[in-house]
Amino acid sequence: SPAPLTSPDRLQVVSQSGDVNGAGDAVNNLQFVVAKAPGAGNIDLNETTVEFVGDQGQETRILDTSSDVNNIQGVSSGVLTDDSDRAEISFDLSSDYGTLSEGESVTVTFTTASGATTVKEIRVPTTITSEDSSVRL
Repeated sequence: SPAPLTSPDRLQVVSQSGDVNGAGDAVNNLQFVVAKAPGAGNIDLNETTVEFVGDQGQETRILDTSSDVNNIQGVSSGVLTDDSDRAEISFDLSSDYGTLSEGESVTVTFTTASGATTVKEIRVPTTITSEDSSVRL
């Protein structure tokens, strides 16, 4: 029989944004607010990988809950256990992938321990300025 289309412990991205660098010409940090997808079991962010794929190549790493993850609501030791739990996952692009220029895009894939994936396409606005401290992506 075919595999189900949804895996039980998939992450859901609630929002995504980026910080604009001081020169106002690139995004140097990304933030994702994540939750459990409907019907998901517990998700351990310590066992979740993230992959960046774009014009600058490909980079994969395991989340580090001590530096990448901030508890917004209900997250304990990097584990999402309740539907209302929220965590912010932050990436310093200068060390994780490379800063994103105006109009540049990157595909970000979160993969949980069971292999369930969540894919987000990030596209930087074609015009950002030093007046912008952050942008919605």
